Amino acid sequence: MAIETLDIRNLNNNLPDIDCKAIHDEALVNIDEVIERQPIAISCGTYNYKGYTNDIPMLSYGNFMALVGASKSMKSFLKSALVAGYIGGQTQNNFPNLKGHNLDGKYVIDIDTEQGVFHAQRVFRRVSELVGANYKKYVPLALRPNSAKERLEFLNWLCYESEYKDNIGLISIDGIADLVDDVNNIEECNKLVQNLMKITEETGAAMITVLHSN
Repeated sequence: MAIETLDIRNLNNNLPDIDCKAIHDEALVNIDEVIERQPIAISCGTYNYKGYTNDIPMLSYGNFMALVGASKSMKSFLKSALVAGYIGGQTQNNFPNLKGHNLDGKYVIDIDTEQGVFHAQRVFRRVSELVGANYKKYVPLALRPNSAKERLEFLNWLCYESEYKDNIGLISIDGIADLVDDVNNIEECNKLVQNLMKITEETGAAMITVLHSN
Protein backbone atom coordinates (compact mmCIF):
# COMPACT_ATOMS: atom_id res chain seq x y z
CA MET A 1 0.00 0.00 0.00
CA ALA A 2 1.41 3.39 -0.97
CA ILE A 3 1.98 5.85 1.85
CA GLU A 4 1.15 9.41 0.96
CA THR A 5 3.59 12.00 2.27
CA LEU A 6 2.11 15.16 3.74
CA ASP A 7 3.96 18.36 2.92
CA ILE A 8 3.37 20.66 5.88
CA ARG A 9 4.08 23.65 3.68
CA ASN A 10 0.74 23.03 1.98
CA LEU A 11 -1.01 23.63 5.28
CA ASN A 12 0.07 27.28 5.20
CA ASN A 13 -1.16 28.08 1.71
CA ASN A 14 -4.01 30.19 3.05
CA LEU A 15 -1.81 32.19 5.39
CA PRO A 16 -0.38 35.57 4.41
CA ASP A 17 3.33 35.70 3.62
CA ILE A 18 5.47 36.63 6.61
CA ASP A 19 8.63 38.66 6.10
CA CYS A 20 10.91 36.82 8.51
CA LYS A 21 13.94 38.94 7.55
CA ALA A 22 12.06 42.08 8.56
CA ILE A 23 11.06 40.45 11.85
CA HIS A 24 14.70 39.47 12.43
CA ASP A 25 15.97 42.98 11.82
CA GLU A 26 13.27 44.46 14.07
CA ALA A 27 13.79 41.96 16.90
CA LEU A 28 17.60 41.89 16.98
CA VAL A 29 18.84 43.44 20.22
CA ASN A 30 22.18 45.24 20.35
CA ILE A 31 23.60 44.19 23.74
CA ASP A 32 26.12 47.05 23.62
CA GLU A 33 23.48 49.74 23.17
CA VAL A 34 22.44 51.77 26.21
CA ILE A 35 18.68 51.31 26.48
CA GLU A 36 16.77 53.49 28.90
CA ARG A 37 14.51 51.74 31.38
CA GLN A 38 10.80 52.16 30.74
CA PRO A 39 9.50 55.03 32.91
CA ILE A 40 7.57 54.08 36.04
CA ALA A 41 3.84 54.76 36.11
CA ILE A 42 3.06 53.48 39.64
CA SER A 43 5.52 52.62 42.39
CA CYS A 44 5.12 51.14 45.86
CA GLY A 45 7.80 52.22 48.31
CA THR A 46 11.54 52.66 47.83
CA TYR A 47 14.78 50.75 48.23
CA ASN A 48 18.39 51.81 48.69
CA TYR A 49 21.13 50.58 46.37
CA LYS A 50 24.72 51.81 46.15
CA GLY A 51 23.85 54.94 48.08
CA TYR A 52 20.85 55.84 45.92
CA THR A 53 17.16 55.71 46.85
CA ASN A 54 15.06 54.15 44.09
CA ASP A 55 11.33 53.70 43.61
CA ILE A 56 10.02 50.13 43.53
CA PRO A 57 8.04 49.86 40.28
CA MET A 58 4.61 48.19 40.25
CA LEU A 59 3.68 49.21 36.71
CA SER A 60 5.62 50.89 33.93
CA TYR A 61 4.44 52.87 30.94
CA GLY A 62 4.06 50.63 27.91
CA ASN A 63 3.21 47.57 30.04
CA PHE A 64 0.13 46.04 31.61
CA MET A 65 -0.54 44.14 34.82
CA ALA A 66 -3.27 41.73 35.92
CA LEU A 67 -5.00 41.65 39.29
CA VAL A 68 -6.25 38.07 39.65
CA GLY A 69 -8.43 36.69 42.42
CA ALA A 70 -11.69 35.05 43.40
CA SER A 71 -14.99 36.87 43.75
CA LYS A 72 -15.20 39.28 46.73
CA SER A 73 -11.44 39.24 47.26
CA MET A 74 -11.34 43.08 46.96
CA LYS A 75 -9.70 43.16 43.52
CA SER A 76 -11.81 46.14 42.48
CA PHE A 77 -10.86 48.00 45.67
CA LEU A 78 -7.16 47.39 44.95
CA LYS A 79 -7.70 48.56 41.39
CA SER A 80 -9.30 51.78 42.67
CA ALA A 81 -6.40 52.31 45.07
CA LEU A 82 -3.87 51.91 42.25
CA VAL A 83 -5.76 54.32 39.99
CA ALA A 84 -6.05 56.84 42.83
CA GLY A 85 -2.38 56.35 43.72
CA TYR A 86 -1.44 57.13 40.13
CA ILE A 87 -3.45 60.36 40.20
CA GLY A 88 -2.05 61.32 43.62
CA GLY A 89 -3.73 64.00 45.72
CA GLN A 90 -4.54 62.70 49.18
CA THR A 91 -4.22 59.02 48.29
CA GLN A 92 -1.02 58.68 50.27
CA ASN A 93 -2.97 59.46 53.45
CA ASN A 94 -4.42 55.95 53.15
CA PHE A 95 -1.75 54.27 51.05
CA PRO A 96 1.54 55.98 51.96
CA ASN A 97 3.70 53.82 49.68
CA LEU A 98 1.65 54.26 46.51
CA LYS A 99 2.98 56.89 44.14
CA GLY A 100 2.17 57.91 40.57
CA HIS A 101 4.85 59.15 38.18
CA ASN A 102 4.85 61.45 35.15
CA LEU A 103 1.10 62.06 35.16
CA ASP A 104 1.59 65.47 33.51
CA GLY A 105 -2.09 66.02 32.73
CA LYS A 106 -2.57 62.64 31.06
CA TYR A 107 -5.98 61.02 30.78
CA VAL A 108 -6.90 58.16 33.11
CA ILE A 109 -9.40 55.76 31.47
CA ASP A 110 -11.30 53.59 33.98
CA ILE A 111 -13.54 50.92 32.39
CA ASP A 112 -16.06 48.71 34.20
CA THR A 113 -17.56 45.90 32.13
CA GLU A 114 -19.58 44.06 34.78
CA GLN A 115 -21.69 46.32 36.97
CA GLY A 116 -24.76 48.41 36.27
CA VAL A 117 -24.26 52.14 36.17
CA PHE A 118 -25.31 52.64 39.85
CA HIS A 119 -22.69 50.27 41.27
CA ALA A 120 -20.09 51.26 38.67
CA GLN A 121 -20.50 54.90 39.72
CA ARG A 122 -19.88 53.95 43.36
CA VAL A 123 -16.57 52.35 42.39
CA PHE A 124 -15.59 55.32 40.23
CA ARG A 125 -16.45 57.75 43.05
CA ARG A 126 -14.10 55.83 45.34
CA VAL A 127 -11.17 57.01 43.21
CA SER A 128 -12.14 60.66 43.66
CA GLU A 129 -12.72 60.11 47.38
CA LEU A 130 -9.23 58.64 47.82
CA VAL A 131 -7.67 61.43 45.75
CA GLY A 132 -9.68 64.07 47.63
CA ALA A 133 -10.87 65.79 44.44
CA ASN A 134 -12.23 65.12 40.97
CA TYR A 135 -9.31 64.77 38.57
CA LYS A 136 -10.46 66.60 35.43
CA LYS A 137 -8.96 64.02 33.07
CA TYR A 138 -10.40 60.98 34.82
CA VAL A 139 -12.69 59.20 32.34
CA PRO A 140 -14.98 56.54 33.95
CA LEU A 141 -16.86 54.29 31.51
CA ALA A 142 -19.51 51.60 32.18
CA LEU A 143 -19.68 49.03 29.34
CA ARG A 144 -21.95 46.36 30.81
CA PRO A 145 -24.67 46.79 28.12
CA ASN A 146 -22.18 46.20 25.29
CA SER A 147 -21.10 42.95 23.67
CA ALA A 148 -17.56 41.59 23.97
CA LYS A 149 -16.85 42.56 20.36
CA GLU A 150 -18.13 46.09 20.93
CA ARG A 151 -16.04 46.49 24.08
CA LEU A 152 -12.83 45.46 22.33
CA GLU A 153 -13.49 47.65 19.31
CA PHE A 154 -14.34 50.54 21.65
CA LEU A 155 -11.06 50.06 23.53
CA ASN A 156 -9.13 50.27 20.27
CA TRP A 157 -11.11 53.35 19.25
CA LEU A 158 -10.29 55.01 22.59
CA CYS A 159 -6.59 54.39 22.12
CA TYR A 160 -6.23 55.17 18.43
CA GLU A 161 -9.05 57.50 17.34
CA SER A 162 -10.71 59.28 20.26
CA GLU A 163 -9.94 62.71 21.67
CA TYR A 164 -7.81 61.01 24.35
CA LYS A 165 -5.62 58.99 21.98
CA ASP A 166 -2.37 60.95 22.17
CA ASN A 167 -2.40 61.62 25.91
CA ILE A 168 -3.43 58.48 27.81
CA GLY A 169 -1.40 57.73 30.93
CA LEU A 170 -3.34 54.85 32.48
CA ILE A 171 -6.08 52.47 31.34
CA SER A 172 -7.94 50.26 33.82
CA ILE A 173 -10.26 47.43 32.70
CA ASP A 174 -12.42 45.60 35.26
CA GLY A 175 -12.88 42.83 34.10
CA ILE A 176 -10.77 41.94 31.13
CA ALA A 177 -12.49 38.58 30.46
CA ASP A 178 -15.57 40.46 29.25
CA LEU A 179 -13.68 41.49 26.11
CA VAL A 180 -13.92 37.94 24.73
CA ASP A 181 -17.02 35.87 23.97
CA ASP A 182 -15.60 32.59 25.28
CA VAL A 183 -12.97 32.61 28.03
CA ASN A 184 -12.29 28.92 27.31
CA ASN A 185 -11.33 29.68 23.72
CA ILE A 186 -7.52 29.80 23.82
CA GLU A 187 -7.20 31.38 20.37
CA GLU A 188 -9.63 34.17 21.21
CA CYS A 189 -7.92 34.87 24.55
CA ASN A 190 -4.47 34.91 22.93
CA LYS A 191 -5.70 37.43 20.36
CA LEU A 192 -6.93 39.65 23.18
CA VAL A 193 -3.57 39.48 24.97
CA GLN A 194 -1.78 40.33 21.70
CA ASN A 195 -4.15 43.29 21.27
CA LEU A 196 -3.37 44.57 24.78
CA MET A 197 0.38 44.22 24.20
CA LYS A 198 0.03 46.13 20.92
CA ILE A 199 -1.97 48.94 22.55
CA THR A 200 0.46 49.43 25.44
CA GLU A 201 3.51 49.16 23.19
CA GLU A 202 2.25 51.64 20.59
CA THR A 203 0.57 54.19 22.87
CA GLY A 204 3.03 54.00 25.76
CA ALA A 205 0.12 53.88 28.21
CA ALA A 206 0.18 51.79 31.37
CA MET A 207 -2.69 49.34 31.83
CA ILE A 208 -4.32 47.61 34.81
CA THR A 209 -6.55 44.61 34.10
CA VAL A 210 -8.74 42.73 36.58
CA LEU A 211 -9.35 39.02 36.06
CA HIS A 212 -11.89 37.12 38.17
CA SER A 213 -10.92 33.51 38.81
CA ASN A 214 -13.23 30.63 39.73
